[in-house]
Amino acid sequence: MIIKIQSTYFQCVLLSMLALVNAACSPKPQVRERLESLSRPLGWTSDYEHIFTKAQTDSLNFIMASFEAETTNEIAVVTIDSNSVIKEEFDSLIIALGNRWRVGKKGRNNGIVIGLSKGHRRIRISNGYGIETKLSDEETKRIIDSTILPYFKKDDYFEGVRQGLLAIMQQLAQPVAKRICLYPKYSSSDDITLADLKIGEAICFEDAETLRIFNSAKTTIL
Repeated sequence: MIIKIQSTYFQCVLLSMLALVNAACSPKPQVRERLESLSRPLGWTSDYEHIFTKAQTDSLNFIMASFEAETTNEIAVVTIDSNSVIKEEFDSLIIALGNRWRVGKKGRNNGIVIGLSKGHRRIRISNGYGIETKLSDEETKRIIDSTILPYFKKDDYFEGVRQGLLAIMQQLAQPVAKRICLYPKYSSSDDITLADLKIGEAICFEDAETLRIFNSAKTTIL
C-alpha cells in the first residue's frame, strides 16, 4: 500500500513538473490567439499594420526574394498592429511567428524575422541559430540602433527597414572569422593530442591579420 501511495505521489509531481515546462515553453494565451489569425505570411513582407505602400512592399519583397535565391537565407518582415498584441508580448509573438511560418531552410535554421509595431514603437529582429555565427545579438542591436532607428524617428519606416535589410545582408556576406590558436609550449614535432592541451596554454587570435600585427609588434619590441 505504501509503495502505491509513493508511486502515485511521484507521478503527480512528475505530471505537475511537465505541465509547468509546457506552460513556460508555450506561447501565452494572447500570443496563441494571435498566431491562429496569422497562420500564414502574406509574402516576404506581411504588413498587418498597413504602414507600407504597395510599391514599397513590392520593393522589400524583391530584395528579400533575390537574397534568398542567392544565399538560401530567408528573411521575413512583419508589421503588427498595436491592437493585436500588448507591448509586453510583442517580442514573444515575433519569435513564435518565425517558428510558425518556418522562416529559414529546414536543417539550416537560417531564417531572420524583422518584426515592428509602429503603434508600440517596438522592433524585434529574431535570428535563427544558423545565422548567429555571422550575425550576433550585438551586431543585430548595432544595426537596429545605428541604421534602422534613425529613419524610424523620422517616421520613415520603409527606408528604415530597407536600410536594415541591406545592412543585415552585408553582414551575412562577410566571411566567418576563424580563430587561430598557438601553443608556445609545444612544437609541431611534439606528439600531442587535444587531451594534452590545458586551458591557459593557448594564445588565440581572432583572424590572421590580428596574428600578423601581434608578430610584427613582438618583433619590434625584441
